[in-house]
Amino acid sequence: MRVRILAHERNTDNIRIGAAFYQHPRSLVEIAEDVRHQYNKRGADDLTKYHKKVAIVDADTLIVRHIIYSDPS
Repeated sequence: MRVRILAHERNTDNIRIGAAFYQHPRSLVEIAEDVRHQYNKRGADDLTKYHKKVAIVDADTLIVRHIIYSDPS
């Protein structure tokens, strides 16, 4: 399955959708860990401070397959 990373920004309410890539052979959990790691490299609170939601979505339909971060409020 081809997936993308979708990020809903907190301040601007924009939605950013990354380039499509193939999930196989990694699981969605492994991809989510990689994404969290990339955000942490930029800054410890970058994910929670700047985003309302970050998720792995189907590349073609944009259906959410795995939520990486979702604002609890």
